[in-house]
Amino acid sequence: MPLRYQTTEYYFVQPDIISKTEFEYLKQQLQNSPDFSLVNNIEKITEEFSILFKIFPAAILSGFITYLIVGMELIDYVSGFLQVIFGIIIIALALFTIFGILNFMASLSTLFSFARYLKIKKRYFIRMENSIKKSDSYSQFIDSFY
Repeated sequence: MPLRYQTTEYYFVQPDIISKTEFEYLKQQLQNSPDFSLVNNIEKITEEFSILFKIFPAAILSGFITYLIVGMELIDYVSGFLQVIFGIIIIALALFTIFGILNFMASLSTLFSFARYLKIKKRYFIRMENSIKKSDSYSQFIDSFY
C-alpha cells in the first residue's frame, strides 16, 4: 500500500502596475519614513510551518529517549506491570518518532516551495523599492521597473 501525502505549491503573482498616485505616495513614504518598506518581513517560514518545527524536534527527542531506554536495557531493571508500562511507552515513543520524521519528510516539498515563494516575493519588492527611490518620475519608474 503506497503512502499518500499532500503537498502545496506556492507561487508569487506579481501585482498589477502601480498607478502614478500610488507611485508618488510610495516615493514620499520611502523618503520621509526610514522604517517604511515595501518588503513584508512579517511572513516567515517558521511561522507558516510552526507546528512542523515543533513536531520534528520532539520526534527526534522521543527517538533519542527510545534509544536510551532500549539501548541501555532499562526495561530489564523493572518487572511485572512496570515492564508492560515501559513497553507501551517505548512503542508510543517509537511511533511518534517514525510519524514525526515521515511528516517532516513529506512536508519538505511544501517547505521548499514556500521558501522559494518568499525569496521571489522579497526580491520583487526590494527591486520595486529601489526603482522607486532612484526614479525621478513615474515614467522613469515604469521604464526601469516594468
